Amino acid sequence: MLEVKDICVSYGKKKAVRGVTFGAAAGRLIALLGPNGSGKSTILKALAGLLPTEGGSVRVCGKPVEGYSRKALAKAVALLPQNSGFYAPFTVLEAVAMGRFPHSSSLFGPPNEDDVALSRDLLVKLELKGFEDRLVTTLSGGEAQRVAIAQTLAQDTPIFLLDEPTSALDPRHAILVMELLRSLSSGGRLVIAILHDVNLSLRFADELLFLKDGALMASCAPGEVGPELLEAVYDIPWAVEESPKIGRVAFPVSEPGRRESSALPLLRARRLS
Repeated sequence: MLEVKDICVSYGKKKAVRGVTFGAAAGRLIALLGPNGSGKSTILKALAGLLPTEGGSVRVCGKPVEGYSRKALAKAVALLPQNSGFYAPFTVLEAVAMGRFPHSSSLFGPPNEDDVALSRDLLVKLELKGFEDRLVTTLSGGEAQRVAIAQTLAQDTPIFLLDEPTSALDPRHAILVMELLRSLSSGGRLVIAILHDVNLSLRFADELLFLKDGALMASCAPGEVGPELLEAVYDIPWAVEESPKIGRVAFPVSEPGRRESSALPLLRARRLS
């Protein structure tokens, strides 16, 4: 469904992505991981046709991404950007229904009954029932993020690209969103999500792609992720264990001899007082 071959992307003189190659089939949930500045968001934008590549190719459903019109590509690929806040006072239902624009014959026409029904269903799935008439500008960060996710999913595309979909969410709603994404992939969609939570990736993803300095370091199944790989990616030691309830879990650990943060003694003193 998605073929990425040796792509390179630069911002001015800085090469953000260097020779990345991977393939992704329908029915998969793929987690894209790596430290800040490793090229994850740049890759998603290139896959969505928003950034030109200097070399290599991106094929969506067998066709070069640059061969799509904007509307045709929006019917194939939906992108949740990293900064997906709302600045205009639309209602929640209106904002979600805007995700249906690729399927509308009129750019400024009102959504039809099917569009509204799909939008309401997504609000229920994301625990936003009762928010339909709220203005998006009045929502908390986590509520607004769930609305943005609903808007993205309303595009009803075969491929979903999501940049940090759980970044502003509490643990309950992070699990809710990951379960929803998992159900979409199980139903035949391709889902690629940038995540900073390694344990969410280990629990829900079929495959983990690790990037560092713009290059793809490793592609592996959750069961193949070990402390050596995580340390190589994040430059900090990790402990990896098996949980009887959720499987493999991983935690960054302090390096021996690492100096404490100067704030820690002050915090301890406050607790003691």
